[in-house]
Amino acid sequence: MTQARCILAARFVSALFASMIALTAIPALAQSRPRAVVLRFEGWRAEQARRAAMQGLEQGYELVPEQALVDTASRLGVDVSTPEGMATVVEDLRVELVVGGFVEGTGRRATTTVWIMDIRGNELTRRTTSAPSGRGGTQDIAVAASEAAAEGIAVLHRPPPEPIEVPRDEPETAHEVAPDHHMMREDVDVSGRWNQPIVRALAGLRIRNRTAAISPNAEQHRFDADFFPDIQLAVELRPLALSPGAERGLYFAVSGGFSAGLSYVRRDGQTRDMMTYDFEVDAGYGLVLAEMVELVFSAGFGIDGFDLSDWLPTPGAPDFASTLYTYIRPAVQGRIRLVPNHLLVAELGFGGRIVVDSGPIQYLGPDGTSNGGIDLFLGLAGQLDIGFSWAARFAYQSYFLGFSGMPAVAESGTDESIQIWLMVGWSF
Repeated sequence: MTQARCILAARFVSALFASMIALTAIPALAQSRPRAVVLRFEGWRAEQARRAAMQGLEQGYELVPEQALVDTASRLGVDVSTPEGMATVVEDLRVELVVGGFVEGTGRRATTTVWIMDIRGNELTRRTTSAPSGRGGTQDIAVAASEAAAEGIAVLHRPPPEPIEVPRDEPETAHEVAPDHHMMREDVDVSGRWNQPIVRALAGLRIRNRTAAISPNAEQHRFDADFFPDIQLAVELRPLALSPGAERGLYFAVSGGFSAGLSYVRRDGQTRDMMTYDFEVDAGYGLVLAEMVELVFSAGFGIDGFDLSDWLPTPGAPDFASTLYTYIRPAVQGRIRLVPNHLLVAELGFGGRIVVDSGPIQYLGPDGTSNGGIDLFLGLAGQLDIGFSWAARFAYQSYFLGFSGMPAVAESGTDESIQIWLMVGWSF
């Protein structure tokens, strides 16, 4: 019995010793994971982005709650909003990594950036990834945070480079080394810019009038039309809007419209059909200033027709001639961001029209015509996150006409219109 008791006591002591070793190892295991604190993110859906980043870090890092920072700062009597105060707090909590981030933009085009700093506020690395929307975006942010933290730990624990010894018997000479542009090139982050939509397509109504008169008999040789609608379509294309370089400013546009089912009453009381139509293509370049203003300089070619049926090319007849202006249009237009992103934008523009042909009304100038014009507009536009876009404009358009050959009938004239544009569409 004595031998059995001795064996039992030995087993008990061994078990007790193993338990003590295990209990001693528990704190070491708990501290084996690096400590990190995730600060509040900024921007659209910032809290959702922060939670996604924490999900990516919670397996490999011991995350210190934000409240612990506040309590420690109060205990130490420091201001955590200052870099010095933050450094004191995170050092006291034995934090190795400080994680933060921000969201640029809104909707599907937004980007999330996760940055990693050491306890002294030195940025170690950063990652830019998807918007904080949907399961896919959440997973992308979690992966980006995990990868950035791993790289930050690697930077912190990177061994110092070994010094290169220069042989004493050889004179030191400076050698000019050509830079390796391939290794120096970095991807340019365009998420913080005011990026214009690649495509903006709008359709709607243009409500316009017309006042045209030919001197010297402007009271008799004239055409007046009250406000009437026509259908308008417009597409703007910036194919390289998201490029990092100057090529982002390339700009193209095409627009056009028509009316149908309209009629007018001649001076002799007869009713005739009328139709309007127009078409224009433009190419230019846009400059973005301070990420708040875009200036677009362009040149275009277009036609602007006002067709009156059954008119007679006879001076003094009760008809006003149809017009078909063919023109070259140099123009400048501006867009001013009134609120963040594209939610509300002011638009304005001015263009000159170099008329190369006026169509049927040129019969009034058998010895030649000299015509030109201007147009200007002012309006508001906007775009929602999902891509829905709208625009409302007030515009004025005028042609100046000059005729040679029949001074008693026609010397000069004007063809003016006031226009209201109401358009809706899609941008991406």
